[in-house]
Amino acid sequence: MRELDEESKFAQLRMLAEKMLHEQDNSITKQPDNDHIKQLIHELHVHQIELEIQNEELMRSRMEAEQSRNEYALLYESAPIGYFTLDQYGIILKANHMGSLLSGRRLSSLIRKPFRSLLTFDSGKTFYTFIQQVFENTEKQFCEVDLIHKTGKVSEVRLEGWQIKDTNDSIQCLLGVIDLTERKSMERETMQLKLTQQQEIMNAILNAQEQERIRIGESLHNGLAQVLYAAKLNLQVLHSLLEESQQKEVAKALHTVDNFLVEGIELTRSISHDLVPTVIKDFGLEYALNAVCSKVSSSDLTVTLDYRGFNQRLEQNLEIAIFRIVQELINNILKHSRARMALVKITRNGTDIFIQVKDNGIGFEVEREMAMGKGIGLSSIQNRVALLNGTMNVYSQPNQGVQITILLPEKSVKKVTTP
Repeated sequence: MRELDEESKFAQLRMLAEKMLHEQDNSITKQPDNDHIKQLIHELHVHQIELEIQNEELMRSRMEAEQSRNEYALLYESAPIGYFTLDQYGIILKANHMGSLLSGRRLSSLIRKPFRSLLTFDSGKTFYTFIQQVFENTEKQFCEVDLIHKTGKVSEVRLEGWQIKDTNDSIQCLLGVIDLTERKSMERETMQLKLTQQQEIMNAILNAQEQERIRIGESLHNGLAQVLYAAKLNLQVLHSLLEESQQKEVAKALHTVDNFLVEGIELTRSISHDLVPTVIKDFGLEYALNAVCSKVSSSDLTVTLDYRGFNQRLEQNLEIAIFRIVQELINNILKHSRARMALVKITRNGTDIFIQVKDNGIGFEVEREMAMGKGIGLSSIQNRVALLNGTMNVYSQPNQGVQITILLPEKSVKKVTTP
């Protein structure tokens, strides 16, 4: 609108000038009108002043635009983050000093180069979607990609892009590139520190549990078992001291008491063995699990062990942890499944331990049972698995048996010396 006004003023000025020239040409034959000439001169002075004012305004606007352009260029060039100006195809039209440093390339070599060529293959796909969104939306767009330095080093960066216009009103993309390498490194260090702390707490808990089991097991073996055995010996002595006439009357009662004592001693030994599975330390996890499977197998239930992929033994604490988990899972099968067959499968895949226990029993609805709080046994196993930084999944349907899969990292338990 302003340009139209200026053109109109210039047109009027031209018309007045032409009119004055025409009147000057006629001045030879016509006596000039002094008042008219004064009026024309006045108008010319007025337009001259207007032109001077307009010229000053144009000069001031030009200086302001030049200053703004210089300030923008200074900010662009000296910004602490990388800046690139791209066209709609992602071709680099301009880059600043930090952009050159981030890419490890000279500014001259970056111009007319596809920005996508500075990224890894997978990040190139992300950038393609990103640049489309920039030109389709007026809002600022964001994404994170991997930038390849000229030396081959890969850096994690954040891209921020938005639309700008050049001097010809063509839409371009102003792309900010923020290096996230240091921040990501700090985040990973923080996460690793948290994991280390969690692992130390977990090791302390597992060690405390094992120490308590050892204490209770030794108390049973050295205390209660000895008392029961002493009672059995005294009963045998009492039986030998009785007169022959009295033996017949007391024999039956003594025999019953003796059977109870034998059963109590065996039960005490069994509990002590479960609490302190020394067989693991002496013969290893496979032998201990085979013993458990053989012990619980009967004419009603057959439990089979499939143990493979272990060229060398695991850390003792991890072997004990796996033994406890399998032991609890087998106990759940005995209590609830009504199964005829069960399989315990333990394999090693790289640095991970895969545990699978399944049966052909009556099964259950997993979500329903857990929601009703009936899956207490499973919850305790889940808690133990969580302490080992592992994952556990339960698959089951009514009348379709149960399959439980557990994945444990081999380094989930540190070696702890047991006193």
